[in-house]
Amino acid sequence: MNFLSLNINGIGGEHKAAWIRRLKRKHKVSFIAIQETQQSDTKQIDAGACWGYAEYGVNHTNSTGTWEGISIPFIFANVYGPQQTREEAMILEELKEIKQAKEGVWIMMEDFNVVRRPDEMFNSIFCPRIFKDFNNFILEVCLIDLKMDGFRYTCCRSEGIKLRKLDRFLIFPKFLDIAPKITITALPRELSDHSPILLSTITPDFGPLHLGSSITGF
Repeated sequence: MNFLSLNINGIGGEHKAAWIRRLKRKHKVSFIAIQETQQSDTKQIDAGACWGYAEYGVNHTNSTGTWEGISIPFIFANVYGPQQTREEAMILEELKEIKQAKEGVWIMMEDFNVVRRPDEMFNSIFCPRIFKDFNNFILEVCLIDLKMDGFRYTCCRSEGIKLRKLDRFLIFPKFLDIAPKITITALPRELSDHSPILLSTITPDFGPLHLGSSITGF
């Protein structure tokens, strides 16, 4: 089973939906998490155009700061972090409370808008406080940030002058018992200033998989 996460501005155009369909087919993606930063009503996104109109399920959450989801075996969190440092700290604390309250195998796919180390950015201002908060959050909620192949930086701004690794998968260690050989890859940027990130497993069949509602809206 393969997972794709993508932060994209203005997904309404057919050319961007076609790009997502190509990624889905090429990498045999089973689950897509999209962070749309220009659409306040995510139900206006044509999920069928992105998926390819085959049978699929979809969950929408608008950027309102609300939470959705129930406690079930697999919990997928699609997170888009705020730009302001103070709000970032509040979101991390809220995420921690949600994670601790809901038992399950967590997989977070997100653009937290924060890096973990100075070497994850180039020509950008490093904020030691939020860097420390983010690393502490990962430790406290018992998630793993696996090595990412492909592009070193996932976000390119100011015509390539500012580079940062903002996008990542955080997984619950128990997921490695289910799929011990996981690869995470930052794919080429084509129609977004963020790289799509792909989580791949070599497990051919997970059997029936109970999915949780996505958690997003930041």
